[in-house]
Amino acid sequence: MIADVIITFLCMTGVALMGTLFYRELFGTLNEESARPIGSVTRTYNAVLRRASDGAVWTRLTPESPVNNGDLIKTGVLSDAVITFANGSSVGLSENCTARIVMDENSRIRIELSGGSMSASTQRISLVIAYERQTITISIRSTAQVVCGGNGALILRVAEGRATLNADGNTRLVTAGTMASTVSGTANTAASTEESVSVVAQYPLPNMK
Repeated sequence: MIADVIITFLCMTGVALMGTLFYRELFGTLNEESARPIGSVTRTYNAVLRRASDGAVWTRLTPESPVNNGDLIKTGVLSDAVITFANGSSVGLSENCTARIVMDENSRIRIELSGGSMSASTQRISLVIAYERQTITISIRSTAQVVCGGNGALILRVAEGRATLNADGNTRLVTAGTMASTVSGTANTAASTEESVSVVAQYPLPNMK
């Protein structure tokens, strides 16, 4: 008798849990479809996944897939993606990169990196990249590359225009042809010429050509 009660209770709990997950995913999908996209995917190579800000399931992205505010994008091994936004900015995510895409009320894009490397190009509005305690602001009409290293270290390389790197409240201006790096997320930044930078991965990647 007790065993039957326990089995019944477990079955009902399982059904309730499955129903909750289904409800969450169903309405998360509906919300995603009704949301106004802030950009779209213009290129994917191999495994590129997206999870909505209020979703629980990863879905595979393909060219022309919409990108909504708060989406979490993840690239796999030997994978990459390019995303173009309505404000004219674009970002390229290299392999093993995880980034949350956010647009504020002023239509400025904020990329919250959890790891990996990326490039960004701006047109009319600046773009912000955040990694742990560090933030990078890429000015208008500028192009830059960012590489996240171990222990919170970061490398910023500016190809065109300018960008600012803020670490622990200290800010460094980085101009075209130079780079700056941080050590373990501290404010110890150092600038050098582009010719001395050999650890920054080039973007587009070779398999994107």
